[in-house]
Amino acid sequence: MSFDRRAFLGLSAVSAAGLLTGCGPGEARGAASTLIRPEPPHPVPSPDPTQTSEPSESTGQQEPPSLEELQAQHGQQQPQEWGLETSGVITSFTPSGNQAVLTLDACGGRGSGGYDAALIDSLRQAGIAASLFINKRWAQENYGITQELIEDPLFEIANHGTQHKPLSVTGQQAYGIPGTESLEEAYAEIMDNQQFFRDSFGLELPFFRAGTAYVDEVAAQMAQQLGTPVVNFSVNGDAGATYSATEVQRAMREVGPGDIVIGHFNQPDSQVAAGFGQALQEAAERGIEWMTLSQVL
Repeated sequence: MSFDRRAFLGLSAVSAAGLLTGCGPGEARGAASTLIRPEPPHPVPSPDPTQTSEPSESTGQQEPPSLEELQAQHGQQQPQEWGLETSGVITSFTPSGNQAVLTLDACGGRGSGGYDAALIDSLRQAGIAASLFINKRWAQENYGITQELIEDPLFEIANHGTQHKPLSVTGQQAYGIPGTESLEEAYAEIMDNQQFFRDSFGLELPFFRAGTAYVDEVAAQMAQQLGTPVVNFSVNGDAGATYSATEVQRAMREVGPGDIVIGHFNQPDSQVAAGFGQALQEAAERGIEWMTLSQVL
Protein backbone atom coordinates (compact mmCIF):
# COMPACT_ATOMS: atom_id res chain seq x y z
CA MET A 1 0.00 0.00 0.00
CA SER A 2 1.14 3.56 -0.62
CA PHE A 3 -0.10 6.43 1.51
CA ASP A 4 -0.19 10.17 0.89
CA ARG A 5 1.41 11.33 4.17
CA ARG A 6 0.55 15.00 3.90
CA ALA A 7 1.97 17.27 6.56
CA PHE A 8 -0.26 17.85 9.57
CA LEU A 9 -1.19 21.52 9.17
CA GLY A 10 -3.37 24.05 10.89
CA LEU A 11 -3.47 22.54 14.39
CA SER A 12 -2.60 25.26 16.86
CA ALA A 13 -1.12 24.59 20.29
CA VAL A 14 -4.51 25.30 21.83
CA SER A 15 -6.46 22.95 19.58
CA ALA A 16 -3.76 20.30 19.86
CA ALA A 17 -4.02 20.38 23.63
CA GLY A 18 -7.79 20.14 23.23
CA LEU A 19 -7.36 16.91 21.31
CA LEU A 20 -7.53 15.00 24.58
CA THR A 21 -10.11 16.79 26.67
CA GLY A 22 -12.79 14.51 25.27
CA CYS A 23 -10.97 11.65 26.96
CA GLY A 24 -11.42 12.70 30.57
CA PRO A 25 -11.15 15.74 32.83
CA GLY A 26 -7.66 17.00 33.44
CA GLU A 27 -6.02 14.76 30.86
CA ALA A 28 -5.40 17.37 28.20
CA ARG A 29 -4.33 20.52 29.92
CA GLY A 30 -1.17 22.41 29.06
CA ALA A 31 0.64 23.21 25.85
CA ALA A 32 1.07 20.75 23.05
CA SER A 33 4.24 18.70 23.03
CA THR A 34 6.87 19.47 20.42
CA LEU A 35 7.18 17.19 17.43
CA ILE A 36 10.68 15.75 17.38
CA ARG A 37 11.67 14.97 13.81
CA PRO A 38 15.21 14.95 12.47
CA GLU A 39 15.80 16.28 8.97
CA PRO A 40 15.89 13.97 7.15
CA PRO A 41 14.14 11.41 9.41
CA HIS A 42 16.32 8.57 10.59
CA PRO A 43 15.14 5.44 8.79
CA VAL A 44 13.78 2.57 10.83
CA PRO A 45 15.49 -0.67 9.77
CA SER A 46 13.42 -3.07 7.73
CA PRO A 47 12.23 -6.23 9.44
CA ASP A 48 14.78 -9.02 9.59
CA PRO A 49 13.46 -11.73 7.26
CA THR A 50 15.05 -14.39 9.47
CA GLN A 51 12.74 -13.35 12.32
CA THR A 52 9.39 -13.49 10.58
CA SER A 53 6.72 -15.74 12.04
CA GLU A 54 5.42 -18.82 10.31
CA PRO A 55 2.00 -18.81 8.61
CA SER A 56 -0.86 -19.94 10.81
CA GLU A 57 -1.88 -23.53 10.13
CA SER A 58 -5.52 -22.70 10.85
CA THR A 59 -5.85 -19.59 8.65
CA GLY A 60 -2.95 -19.81 6.22
CA GLN A 61 -2.13 -16.19 7.15
CA GLN A 62 1.15 -15.08 8.64
CA GLU A 63 0.98 -14.77 12.40
CA PRO A 64 2.19 -11.47 13.88
CA PRO A 65 5.63 -11.56 15.45
CA SER A 66 5.89 -12.47 19.11
CA LEU A 67 7.07 -10.03 21.75
CA GLU A 68 10.37 -11.91 21.88
CA GLU A 69 10.86 -11.50 18.14
CA LEU A 70 10.06 -7.80 18.35
CA GLN A 71 12.46 -7.32 21.26
CA ALA A 72 15.22 -9.03 19.30
CA GLN A 73 14.60 -6.69 16.36
CA HIS A 74 13.86 -3.38 18.07
CA GLY A 75 15.23 -3.74 21.58
CA GLN A 76 18.36 -1.68 20.97
CA GLN A 77 16.74 1.00 18.81
CA GLN A 78 16.43 4.54 20.16
CA PRO A 79 13.55 6.45 18.56
CA GLN A 80 14.34 9.77 16.87
CA GLU A 81 10.79 10.99 16.30
CA TRP A 82 7.86 11.79 18.59
CA GLY A 83 4.58 13.32 17.57
CA LEU A 84 1.34 12.95 15.63
CA GLU A 85 2.82 12.12 12.23
CA THR A 86 6.04 10.25 12.82
CA SER A 87 7.38 7.83 10.20
CA GLY A 88 4.98 4.98 9.61
CA VAL A 89 1.89 6.85 10.80
CA ILE A 90 -0.96 7.23 8.29
CA THR A 91 -2.58 10.69 8.32
CA SER A 92 -4.30 10.72 4.92
CA PHE A 93 -4.65 8.61 1.80
CA THR A 94 -4.65 8.87 -1.97
CA PRO A 95 -8.31 8.93 -3.03
CA SER A 96 -9.77 7.56 -6.23
CA GLY A 97 -12.55 10.14 -6.12
CA ASN A 98 -14.09 12.36 -3.45
CA GLN A 99 -13.59 9.89 -0.60
CA ALA A 100 -12.75 10.95 2.95
CA VAL A 101 -12.80 9.02 6.21
CA LEU A 102 -14.49 9.96 9.46
CA THR A 103 -12.83 8.42 12.51
CA LEU A 104 -14.35 8.76 15.99
CA ASP A 105 -12.63 7.87 19.27
CA ALA A 106 -14.05 6.51 22.52
CA CYS A 107 -11.40 6.76 25.21
CA GLY A 108 -12.87 5.26 28.37
CA GLY A 109 -11.75 5.77 31.93
CA ARG A 110 -12.57 8.57 34.35
CA GLY A 111 -14.91 11.11 32.80
CA SER A 112 -14.77 9.62 29.33
CA GLY A 113 -16.98 6.54 29.41
CA GLY A 114 -20.06 8.25 28.00
CA TYR A 115 -21.83 7.45 24.74
CA ASP A 116 -22.92 10.15 22.28
CA ALA A 117 -25.96 8.33 20.96
CA ALA A 118 -27.15 11.45 19.15
CA LEU A 119 -23.98 11.53 17.06
CA ILE A 120 -24.09 7.84 16.19
CA ASP A 121 -27.82 8.01 15.42
CA SER A 122 -27.24 10.95 13.07
CA LEU A 123 -24.65 8.92 11.17
CA ARG A 124 -27.07 6.03 10.88
CA GLN A 125 -29.88 8.25 9.66
CA ALA A 126 -27.64 9.80 7.02
CA GLY A 127 -26.01 6.48 6.06
CA ILE A 128 -22.53 7.83 6.81
CA ALA A 129 -19.80 5.27 7.39
CA ALA A 130 -17.16 5.75 10.07
CA SER A 131 -14.21 3.96 11.66
CA LEU A 132 -14.63 3.88 15.45
CA PHE A 133 -11.47 3.67 17.58
CA ILE A 134 -12.47 2.09 20.90
CA ASN A 135 -10.39 1.87 24.07
CA LYS A 136 -10.61 -1.34 26.10
CA ARG A 137 -11.95 0.52 29.14
CA TRP A 138 -14.76 2.12 27.12
CA ALA A 139 -15.73 -1.23 25.63
CA GLN A 140 -15.85 -2.76 29.11
CA GLU A 141 -18.01 0.11 30.39
CA ASN A 142 -20.27 -0.02 27.31
CA TYR A 143 -20.23 -3.70 26.44
CA GLY A 144 -23.72 -3.91 24.94
CA ILE A 145 -23.29 -0.74 22.91
CA THR A 146 -19.95 -2.00 21.62
CA GLN A 147 -21.67 -5.18 20.40
CA GLU A 148 -24.33 -3.10 18.63
CA LEU A 149 -21.70 -0.97 16.92
CA ILE A 150 -19.81 -4.07 15.79
CA GLU A 151 -22.98 -5.49 14.26
CA ASP A 152 -23.79 -2.28 12.35
CA PRO A 153 -22.38 -2.56 8.79
CA LEU A 154 -21.89 1.22 8.64
CA PHE A 155 -19.13 1.08 11.20
CA GLU A 156 -15.66 -0.39 11.40
CA ILE A 157 -14.14 -0.95 14.84
CA ALA A 158 -10.46 -0.16 15.45
CA ASN A 159 -8.05 -0.26 18.40
CA HIS A 160 -7.68 2.79 20.67
CA GLY A 161 -5.41 1.07 23.14
CA THR A 162 -5.73 -0.60 26.50
CA GLN A 163 -4.97 2.20 28.97
CA HIS A 164 -5.13 5.13 26.53
CA LYS A 165 -1.42 5.93 26.75
CA PRO A 166 0.84 7.61 24.23
CA LEU A 167 2.72 4.86 22.40
CA SER A 168 6.42 5.10 23.25
CA VAL A 169 9.26 2.66 23.79
CA THR A 170 11.05 5.09 26.16
CA GLY A 171 8.32 6.66 28.32
CA GLN A 172 7.87 9.85 26.32
CA GLN A 173 5.03 12.12 27.48
CA ALA A 174 2.31 13.98 25.61
CA TYR A 175 0.27 16.76 27.24
CA GLY A 176 1.78 15.67 30.57
CA ILE A 177 0.51 12.11 30.17
CA PRO A 178 3.26 9.47 30.51
CA GLY A 179 3.53 7.11 27.59
CA THR A 180 4.34 3.43 27.65
CA GLU A 181 7.85 3.03 29.06
CA SER A 182 9.23 0.16 27.02
CA LEU A 183 8.72 -1.96 23.94
CA GLU A 184 7.00 -4.52 26.16
CA GLU A 185 4.54 -1.95 27.53
CA ALA A 186 3.85 -0.58 24.04
CA TYR A 187 3.17 -4.12 22.85
CA ALA A 188 0.72 -4.65 25.73
CA GLU A 189 -1.01 -1.33 25.02
CA ILE A 190 -1.85 -2.62 21.55
CA MET A 191 -2.26 -6.33 22.07
CA ASP A 192 -4.19 -6.47 25.36
CA ASN A 193 -7.05 -4.58 23.73
CA GLN A 194 -6.63 -6.62 20.57
CA GLN A 195 -6.98 -9.81 22.60
CA PHE A 196 -9.96 -8.42 24.52
CA PHE A 197 -11.92 -7.78 21.32
CA ARG A 198 -10.87 -11.16 19.96
CA ASP A 199 -12.03 -13.01 23.06
CA SER A 200 -15.14 -10.92 23.77
CA PHE A 201 -16.48 -10.27 20.29
CA GLY A 202 -14.56 -12.54 17.92
CA LEU A 203 -13.23 -9.44 16.18
CA GLU A 204 -9.80 -8.59 14.79
CA LEU A 205 -9.13 -4.84 14.91
CA PRO A 206 -7.35 -3.66 11.74
CA PHE A 207 -5.91 -0.29 12.84
CA PHE A 208 -4.49 1.38 15.95
CA ARG A 209 -4.55 4.90 17.37
CA ALA A 210 -2.71 5.69 20.58
CA GLY A 211 -4.11 7.65 23.48
CA THR A 212 -3.25 11.31 22.69
CA ALA A 213 -2.39 10.07 19.15
CA TYR A 214 1.32 10.52 19.98
CA VAL A 215 3.72 7.77 18.93
CA ASP A 216 7.40 7.25 18.20
CA GLU A 217 8.59 5.66 14.97
CA VAL A 218 9.85 2.45 16.59
CA ALA A 219 6.46 1.81 18.19
CA ALA A 220 4.75 2.73 14.92
CA GLN A 221 6.75 0.11 13.04
CA MET A 222 5.94 -2.47 15.69
CA ALA A 223 2.23 -1.71 15.33
CA GLN A 224 2.52 -2.18 11.58
CA GLN A 225 4.21 -5.55 12.08
CA LEU A 226 1.45 -6.59 14.49
CA GLY A 227 -1.13 -6.00 11.75
CA THR A 228 -2.50 -2.80 13.32
CA PRO A 229 -0.90 0.16 11.50
CA VAL A 230 -1.17 3.50 13.29
CA VAL A 231 -3.76 5.85 11.80
CA ASN A 232 -3.98 9.47 12.91
CA PHE A 233 -5.62 12.30 10.99
CA SER A 234 -5.30 15.34 8.73
CA VAL A 235 -8.35 17.24 10.05
CA ASN A 236 -9.11 17.76 13.74
CA GLY A 237 -12.89 17.84 13.75
CA ASP A 238 -13.70 18.57 17.39
CA ALA A 239 -10.49 19.25 19.39
CA GLY A 240 -11.21 16.48 21.86
CA ALA A 241 -14.96 17.23 21.96
CA THR A 242 -14.25 20.80 23.18
CA TYR A 243 -15.35 22.66 20.06
CA SER A 244 -18.69 24.39 19.86
CA ALA A 245 -21.05 23.27 17.10
CA THR A 246 -19.96 26.29 15.05
CA GLU A 247 -16.27 25.46 15.51
CA VAL A 248 -16.88 21.85 14.43
CA GLN A 249 -18.59 23.08 11.27
CA ARG A 250 -15.74 25.51 10.56
CA ALA A 251 -13.09 22.80 11.00
CA MET A 252 -14.99 20.39 8.76
CA ARG A 253 -15.15 22.87 5.91
CA GLU A 254 -11.46 22.08 5.37
CA VAL A 255 -12.20 18.42 4.55
CA GLY A 256 -11.33 17.33 1.04
CA PRO A 257 -10.67 14.07 -0.81
CA GLY A 258 -8.07 11.95 0.97
CA ASP A 259 -8.58 13.49 4.39
CA ILE A 260 -8.92 11.52 7.61
CA VAL A 261 -11.02 13.34 10.23
CA ILE A 262 -10.82 12.77 13.98
CA GLY A 263 -13.73 13.30 16.37
CA HIS A 264 -15.09 11.74 19.56
CA PHE A 265 -18.28 9.86 20.41
CA ASN A 266 -17.80 9.48 24.15
CA GLN A 267 -18.89 12.96 25.29
CA PRO A 268 -22.70 13.19 24.99
CA ASP A 269 -22.83 16.54 26.82
CA SER A 270 -20.66 18.22 24.19
CA GLN A 271 -21.78 20.00 21.02
CA VAL A 272 -20.07 17.45 18.80
CA ALA A 273 -23.29 15.81 17.57
CA ALA A 274 -24.86 19.13 16.61
CA GLY A 275 -21.71 20.31 14.89
CA PHE A 276 -21.04 17.13 12.96
CA GLY A 277 -24.69 16.83 11.92
CA GLN A 278 -24.55 20.10 10.02
CA ALA A 279 -20.94 19.70 8.90
CA LEU A 280 -21.49 16.27 7.38
CA GLN A 281 -24.52 17.55 5.47
CA GLU A 282 -22.42 20.41 4.09
CA ALA A 283 -19.66 17.97 3.12
CA ALA A 284 -22.19 15.82 1.26
CA GLU A 285 -23.31 18.87 -0.66
CA ARG A 286 -19.66 19.34 -1.70
CA GLY A 287 -19.61 15.75 -2.97
CA ILE A 288 -17.59 14.15 -0.14
CA GLU A 289 -18.16 10.41 0.07
CA TRP A 290 -17.52 8.97 3.53
CA MET A 291 -15.75 5.62 3.68
CA THR A 292 -14.19 3.43 6.36
CA LEU A 293 -10.43 3.09 6.63
CA SER A 294 -10.45 -0.48 5.32
CA GLN A 295 -12.25 0.70 2.19
CA VAL A 296 -9.49 3.15 1.24
CA LEU A 297 -6.25 1.79 2.74
